[in-house]
Amino acid sequence: MTIQLRDADMGVAVDLTYLLYADSPVIARSYRVRNLGTTPLTLDRALSSSIDLAESQLRLLSLQGSGMAEFQPHWQSLSRGTVRVASVKGDSSCDQNPFVALAPATTTETTGRVFGQNLMYSGNFETFAQTDPYAVTRVATGINHDTFSWALAPDASFQTPVALLARSDAGLIGLSQAFSDYYRLHVMPPRFVKGPRPCWPTPGKPFTWTSMSSGSSILAETPSASGATWW
Repeated sequence: MTIQLRDADMGVAVDLTYLLYADSPVIARSYRVRNLGTTPLTLDRALSSSIDLAESQLRLLSLQGSGMAEFQPHWQSLSRGTVRVASVKGDSSCDQNPFVALAPATTTETTGRVFGQNLMYSGNFETFAQTDPYAVTRVATGINHDTFSWALAPDASFQTPVALLARSDAGLIGLSQAFSDYYRLHVMPPRFVKGPRPCWPTPGKPFTWTSMSSGSSILAETPSASGATWW
């Protein structure tokens, strides 16, 4: 479904795209900005999704970590103000991940309601949850505006990354399964969904930097025979 918005005075059109799936509770949202005027425009912000949750006493789950300790769960209670998860490293990485979930304190792994939002983007990103005095929390995600500025020439367009939105009444596992099924059915190449998948050796993990050169040369002799893909 696409909703078309237009500002005749500015000469700007925005196409809001929502993808709905019969086999998934996930909604994929993005938008495209088009310059219909005769003068260049500058985009200073590009959020792929923004949604308001009218529920009090929510907690925010983010995934943070480091090498060999990726995706560690980190919970924060939300009150008035803004909680932000962001990266300007040029990639999303394991330090800060473009995923958040919001749930009441009573939600567990298998019970309770939870809302999840994931930006399908590996560059600089920001995700924030802003709670107002009336206990309404706005959750948004998109390209990090700290380092973003895009010149939009006449007749040109800009497409934002896709944000995935999902809700579960079966706790965190239900949300995880919803996202996992979506990636498997709608993101992963079809030939790998049920068939054999390539092996990706990472020489930095099994070898130290001093022995990596010799170790890599040994591994490099076997990838084609074993069906592995080398990088």
